[in-house]
Amino acid sequence: NAKCEKNWALFLHKDELKVVYQWYPLTIYDSINTGKLGKKQEINMPYFFKKVRGSTNGFVYKDELWFICHVIEYGEPRHYYHCFVVLDKDTLQLKTYSYLFKFDLTEKVEFCLGLVVEDERVIVSHSNWDKTSKLKVYDKKLILKEMFV
Repeated sequence: NAKCEKNWALFLHKDELKVVYQWYPLTIYDSINTGKLGKKQEINMPYFFKKVRGSTNGFVYKDELWFICHVIEYGEPRHYYHCFVVLDKDTLQLKTYSYLFKFDLTEKVEFCLGLVVEDERVIVSHSNWDKTSKLKVYDKKLILKEMFV
């Protein structure tokens, strides 16, 4: 009975496949390898995350777990806005998240499924209107300047 569509985000945590079921509160299920949702864990998050949905699966970078998520502004057509979300790799507590952004300022519908985090850059794959395949490479220092908590 959710008011928004589900976009679950998979990730590895202590060598076990888990899923972010929703971002507010952060609701994580484990044991999905069995084909069923297993044990549930809930973690408090800022109210901002009430409308946040998963986009990318989690990417482990050192002691962090990175995601790109999105929110939707409803209209004809919808407008998609994205944010980086970083959790602590071990505790799964929120470490930081970014301001909302768009990959292409003139495009309204954008989807993002690919994320790679390196020491000096962040690589993202995304699509506009399900018609394009794009790859963007960002300077990680610039992204980190736009993060807060």
